[in-house]
Amino acid sequence: MWFLYLVLVILAITFTILGCKMASKGNPWGILVASIGIIVIGTLIAYCLFEQWKKENLKSELGKIKEKLGIIDEDENDEDEDDEDEDE
Repeated sequence: MWFLYLVLVILAITFTILGCKMASKGNPWGILVASIGIIVIGTLIAYCLFEQWKKENLKSELGKIKEKLGIIDEDENDEDEDDEDEDE
């Protein structure tokens, strides 16, 4: 899946640069080509930021549910047992 994102980023950068070159030579279609490239880059950045937020939000919600149910993680139990062993 990361390969697809890499290809899209390369295409977006290419469209942006190509569109700027076309526009600098007086071709009005260059504006459209550059806009397509910028839109793709913006969409990819927004998607990455949204996925990061969604993951953090999911962790937060799971933490709240665990608190309500009184569930303690097994990792925390293991650490508590290790601390008791060291005290003896």
